Amino acid sequence: MSIEIWEHETEQAWSVLQGMLGEWLTGEPAEQSVIIALPWPDGDPGHAAPYVQMAVLGDGTVRSEAVSNGHLDPRFHLDETRIDALGGLGWIEAEHPESGGSRNVWRHDDLPEDADVVAQTLVATLRDVYGVPAPCFLTATGFSEAGPLDGDDLPFGLTVVGPDVPTIDVTAVVATNPDDLRDLVAAAVSSVVEHEVEFDADGDIPVPAGNTVVYVRVAEGSPSVHLFAPLLHDVRWTPRVGHVLNEANGRLDYARVAFHGGQVMIEYQMFARPFVPELLRHAVVGLTGLVDGLDVDLQGRIGGKTLTDHQDGGA
Repeated sequence: MSIEIWEHETEQAWSVLQGMLGEWLTGEPAEQSVIIALPWPDGDPGHAAPYVQMAVLGDGTVRSEAVSNGHLDPRFHLDETRIDALGGLGWIEAEHPESGGSRNVWRHDDLPEDADVVAQTLVATLRDVYGVPAPCFLTATGFSEAGPLDGDDLPFGLTVVGPDVPTIDVTAVVATNPDDLRDLVAAAVSSVVEHEVEFDADGDIPVPAGNTVVYVRVAEGSPSVHLFAPLLHDVRWTPRVGHVLNEANGRLDYARVAFHGGQVMIEYQMFARPFVPELLRHAVVGLTGLVDGLDVDLQGRIGGKTLTDHQDGGA
């Protein structure tokens, strides 16, 4: 096959993949997560090969991510030109990658209005930024609440593979008193953040997350761990505030937002007798990722000030 024919057929294959992705997204698929990746079997498990992923949410939107140098294997690291190209495609950098959440670039789009834009962005990222030679080198993986997805669920013309099932440590420990539980909590949190873990003056462990801070607290009166983060300050209560918060809670699976004396908080409580460190690790990662951008979204709907506004002295 001549180079000209190869280039023509490859470009056509990319166009077909883009069309399939756009058509699938236009159909507003059910809530699920999909990863399109370049398989790299001999890589370090701690470092990734190029991939993009989509989380189709239940509110008619899709959050997409493209892997960044923070997760890429050094052999695939992007130079400044390619990093700039990500920005040119509309990807947004993680604001606080040191907080322990995802360091990938991301974007949030509406379905079905932005389906074609998302498809075009994903294909351009794989082809032009990561340099994947052709779609035939890629695989697709997906899962929903019902379990792994197959080729009928992911009609992209790619090889569909099952998701890697990680080994989960479900070791349970019984703490004899609150001080023992604090030690266990500190050890669990330190394993998922990249900064030194310390208790503040209130006895909480602060974990930076977007524009705010997630606090991890060991309850005194019961064997439980409380995670919470202030999202907005100086909010004046109106019926609309209650409506917006109730609507937000309808989209949250395990945490809840609440109004407390002019503040909007997000909260999550986990029982800790016995204490399972893996559950707390997932809770910390999940909540720090969840609050990133949630405060700004709520501020646009009900007013108030974010923590950043307070620190800057702004409105």
